[in-house]
Amino acid sequence: MYIPEKCGLIPFPPISGRTKTKSLNTSLFLRPFGLCEKDLDVDFAQKVRPQLITQILECCTIDKDGKSPDQGFFLDLTMSKRIECLLNIASSGNSSDMPIYLRCLNKACQQMMETGVSMEEFTHVQQKEDKDYCDIRLGCETLSIRRPTGGDQLEWLRYDFTDKDKAVKTMIRTLIRNEEKTLVNQERNIPDEWVKIIDEAMKEFDPLVNFILSVQCPYCGKEDQHEVDLEEILLRRLRKVQLQLLETVHRLAKHYHWSEYQIFSVPPWRRSYYISLLEKEEDR
Repeated sequence: MYIPEKCGLIPFPPISGRTKTKSLNTSLFLRPFGLCEKDLDVDFAQKVRPQLITQILECCTIDKDGKSPDQGFFLDLTMSKRIECLLNIASSGNSSDMPIYLRCLNKACQQMMETGVSMEEFTHVQQKEDKDYCDIRLGCETLSIRRPTGGDQLEWLRYDFTDKDKAVKTMIRTLIRNEEKTLVNQERNIPDEWVKIIDEAMKEFDPLVNFILSVQCPYCGKEDQHEVDLEEILLRRLRKVQLQLLETVHRLAKHYHWSEYQIFSVPPWRRSYYISLLEKEEDR
């Protein structure tokens, strides 16, 4: 049986709102990525990002018996909740800043710069999912739009969109409250001016999906707002962790002639200690 206090596990972020998975997360925990053999099975080269994120969440979400919910649980989570889980997995409970690299938007500068955001700041930005829908006033109409889920992402990838405008309007129709869909059941029923209003409202309603950082360039002094793709940043970070795990397996196998099965039979802290011993020997 897993004991969270002794295994570096953290409670699964609370789920509220419309999702039918709400009652399932009370006994779930998130573990750090890059500790177990199945973490090597995650294919970061796959092009369908929602599937990649789902696979990582399946790997790192366990109950007290070490079992994970089925895939449907993770697809039903909102995109913001999935990002929040990735943040917890990538930080492993560490409150230190997560580095984010940005390029200055000033065309005369365009220098790369580094900023950091702590888990505390991310938690502050993330709104509690206590509202099912965001009510948006559009002239004489009010539309209620929900947060997109992992399942929505996969569904949208099945469409063969001919242009961005059509894609955005299709996504909006997907997220409208069912009883209000008759107002916009055709593409022509979503005026272009509505799209901008809805976009701005959703940025506030779903800040982790629409994450924006205001950063002053240390080189030219210009301050700009940068749109940040948190999913991409976190996936790159976790890919690096997987490569480090592969290197650990390689070094232990080469030195001790252990199989992968034998290596992963050793607790992570002991693997790390063996690696430190090898590094000491190499430094002599």
